Amino acid sequence: MRTTELTLKDRMRHVFNPLHVYCSLSWVLRKRTAILTARLYEKSIYSHLFAEE
Repeated sequence: MRTTELTLKDRMRHVFNPLHVYCSLSWVLRKRTAILTARLYEKSIYSHLFAEE
């Protein structure tokens, strides 16, 4: 039995995780391009969406 319930923010943090983004991109882009794009996404979008307050 789970003692804590996941919040919507927790679920979104998991789904939009840069590693998930990289894995999705790696299906359609070259490895290096997928890595660079995921890093850019992490620094410019993900870190702002889920910044600790």
